[in-house]
Amino acid sequence: MQPYVLGIDIGTGSTKAVAVDEEGKVLLAKQAYYPAGFSHTEQDPQVIWKAFLQVVREVCQVLPPPRALSFSSAMHSIMALDQQMQPITSLLTWADDRAAAIATDLLRQTFGADLYRATGTPIHALSPLTKIKWWQQNDPALYERAHFFVGIKEYIWYRLFGVLETDYSLASATGLMNIQTLEWHESSLDFAGIKIEQLPKLVPTTHLRNQLTHEAAQVTGLPAATIGIIGASDGCLANLGTSALQPGTAAITIGTSGAVRTAGTKPTPVFPAQLFNYYLDEGCWITGGAINNGGAAIQWLAKTLGYDSIPEALIQDAGALAPGADGLLFLPFLLGERAPIWDSHSSAAFIGLQQKHGPAHLMRAVLEGICFALLSVLEPLERSAGKVDTLHLSGGFTRSAAALQILSDCLGKKVVLLQTEDASAIGAAMLGWKALGEVKGFATMPKPEQVKTFYPCATSIERYQQLYALYQPLYNQLKTTMHRLQDLA
Repeated sequence: MQPYVLGIDIGTGSTKAVAVDEEGKVLLAKQAYYPAGFSHTEQDPQVIWKAFLQVVREVCQVLPPPRALSFSSAMHSIMALDQQMQPITSLLTWADDRAAAIATDLLRQTFGADLYRATGTPIHALSPLTKIKWWQQNDPALYERAHFFVGIKEYIWYRLFGVLETDYSLASATGLMNIQTLEWHESSLDFAGIKIEQLPKLVPTTHLRNQLTHEAAQVTGLPAATIGIIGASDGCLANLGTSALQPGTAAITIGTSGAVRTAGTKPTPVFPAQLFNYYLDEGCWITGGAINNGGAAIQWLAKTLGYDSIPEALIQDAGALAPGADGLLFLPFLLGERAPIWDSHSSAAFIGLQQKHGPAHLMRAVLEGICFALLSVLEPLERSAGKVDTLHLSGGFTRSAAALQILSDCLGKKVVLLQTEDASAIGAAMLGWKALGEVKGFATMPKPEQVKTFYPCATSIERYQQLYALYQPLYNQLKTTMHRLQDLA
């Protein structure tokens, strides 16, 4: 049996384990979904720990023990631990928006822009910086009991190896680390009212441990000398897993939400668009932006139209329509929005809706609205990090050729669909091989198979440029109305 690294991706809806050999071949993949009704905003870390144990055990029932474990994790999670390293709060994910007012107030100050430029993390309710501040203001008794503040990967790492450490990649998504010095940022800590001693030790993404605790060896069934590589964040590792590290290529992920990311040699903060700047490895930074409404908007429409799942026939019918859905635009802010508007109180809207429009028109407008939202992130990203001509795609959006052609036409880019549904877990495994010294650098890593390539249609590009010019000002035109409606609700 080929030696393998087990890439672990700890997500907000499930935990995945993907066994990857040195050539990049996936030998086995297992996934444990969290229970039905498990919140995407406030989670039980014990449930996630059990999901991690489940996927590791399932892999090891089929394959021999891995050469190493290497970790990916969703960004921005935070919880408080007591002196005995026990959770005293639930795990708050990026989607928890209770700190929205704190972020809004901070953004009105010059200090907020300064913090963004220093940390590379958008000033928004998603950041652990604002969540800790919320605890300080709203639950001072709990805040005083908190000896440590950690994310879910740091918690699992501690349970495996008995040390509290975090990688530069996840730390660069907290709003608490200075992206120039790779140290905890004093001004951020002062704002949150915490000390360095309350945070994990900062380590490189290739940092490894090789001695499980006695308890961890027992519950995982792994040898005590199993190597663990701390890894990076899911966004950064998706770029690695989709081979989107070279100039001119961006990784685009569309699942429930969506993101566009490029790689560069240094962080490039952009304000007020607040592109994120996340560390992957020495000399490699991932810059980009995330939107809240990707597949979630498609699922919403399907459910609203009476479907139990997203009907492929409806996507095909939408794809057969001309660009612009016969005079219908969609602002996709069903869940508020992150980049580039950073408005938790924004909302969705159909513009131009008439009696002639049917389900296919609605679906076409939703698909185009998602693509326009991604384009509004890609534009400042290209101004900051350089022109992009190719998009490497992963996520649930990849199932429909009609939707992918709309994406290519809207963004005016070549879209490459890759043979990988587990980009972050595969990226974690490949980073693991690098940490073990078996792969010398990212350029020499195996490339994922290209399934299909979509090219933009010249006539569609011209039409979408006209439509995007109408889409762009809509948020500012409707912002006040959106907020007043929410106040009245």
